[in-house]
Amino acid sequence: MIDWDIFLASVPWFIQAKSKILLGESRSGFNLTPDFRRKFSSFSELLDQAEVTRVSVNDSQYELCSWDSAKGHRMGWLCLLPPRIPASGVCDDHAILFTGFGGIVERFNEPEDTWLLNLNDALTVRETSRDG
Repeated sequence: MIDWDIFLASVPWFIQAKSKILLGESRSGFNLTPDFRRKFSSFSELLDQAEVTRVSVNDSQYELCSWDSAKGHRMGWLCLLPPRIPASGVCDDHAILFTGFGGIVERFNEPEDTWLLNLNDALTVRETSRDG
């Protein structure tokens, strides 16, 4: 089963009946800047281990990031693309984060004790704009 199918089985409410879905090819890891890797070294290691599939849903662009859990099942995040224009009005750490990672908008097969539980957006530009 491909990661997109696993995602949809876990998060069936994400797609509407007439949604236009395009799947791109999968790749390993992220293209992260040296500043990103220095500032977020552990997170960079996690992102380097991800299988990443580009996804378009009704012209909205995402990256589906997937990993094998310690128990052997696929899990992951549906992420926004990093912003094309550098994020303004955010702290320096967020500005570095957004050079290579767009933030999480959905999750699948996550552990029950994740800090992401009950969040609709995590680490996204639109969420940082609410923190002002």
